Amino acid sequence: MEKRKRDEPDYFGEALSNFTHDVASGGAIRHMVNLGYTVDEICRHLDFPTPRARVQETVFRYLTESGVLLGSLPIPEEAFEVRMFGQQAVQEQGDKKTLQVSVPCGLREKNEKWTQQDAGKNKNTERRKWFASGRQKKEEGQRQPGNEEDWKHQDACGDEMRRQQQARRKFLEELHRQLERNSETESYVSCPYGTIYRDREQRLGRMLSCLTGREREYILGIPWEMRVMYHRLTPRMLEIATQLALHGEVEQSFYFLRSRIKLW
Repeated sequence: MEKRKRDEPDYFGEALSNFTHDVASGGAIRHMVNLGYTVDEICRHLDFPTPRARVQETVFRYLTESGVLLGSLPIPEEAFEVRMFGQQAVQEQGDKKTLQVSVPCGLREKNEKWTQQDAGKNKNTERRKWFASGRQKKEEGQRQPGNEEDWKHQDACGDEMRRQQQARRKFLEELHRQLERNSETESYVSCPYGTIYRDREQRLGRMLSCLTGREREYILGIPWEMRVMYHRLTPRMLEIATQLALHGEVEQSFYFLRSRIKLW
C-alpha cells in the first residue's frame, strides 16, 4: 500500500508548486512577455530563481491563452487573397488574381541597406572606372578583348540590382499598407520552426543568421509545437519577420484577417 501511494502522482504538490510559481513569478513573466523580452532575458530579470523550462512553459501558455500565438488561423486558408513575393507577375487563378511582386534572394546580407540612388551611383562609378581603364589601354595601344561581354555582364548586374530594390520596395509598401488596414490583433505571420526535425540546430542557425542575437534568442526561446504556428505581429515579431522576409531563408507568410490578404 505504501509503495502504491509513493508511485501515485502528487497532484496536490504539483498544484501547490504551480500556484506558488504563479504568485511569485507569473505576473512578472507575463509583463516581460508583453514588453518583448526573450526567455533568457526573463530568467535573468526574475527575483526568484526559476528553471528555464518553467519560464518557457509559462511564456508559451501566456502567448497561446492571450491569442498572440495560434495553432491555426480563425479563417480558412482559401479565404485569403494571395499576393506572392517571388516573381514579378500577375497570375490568374480561377476568378482570383495572385499578385507576385516578391523579394528576390540576391541581396540578403545582414544590415545591407541599398537604395535606388545608391545602386545608380555604384553603377556609374563602375562605368567610370571601366571607361578610365579603357582609355588607358587605348592610349597604350593595347587591345580590349571582351568589351561587349563586359558591358552585358555589368548591365545585367545593374538591372538585377534595380529589380531587387524594386521588389523590396513593393513588399515593404504592401506590408505597410496592410498594417494600416489591420490592427495588431488581426495581423499574423506563420512560424514553421517547430516543423524542423533533421539537423535542427544547424538549419535554424542558417535560417536565422540575418537576425541579431536578441532576435534569434526570442525565436529559439519559444517551445514551438510540431506544426506551423502563427505569431501575432507585435512590434518585436514585426521587426523579426520583416528582417527574415528581406534577408532570411525562412518560408513564412503574413496574414491579415480583416482585409483577407496573405503576403507570401
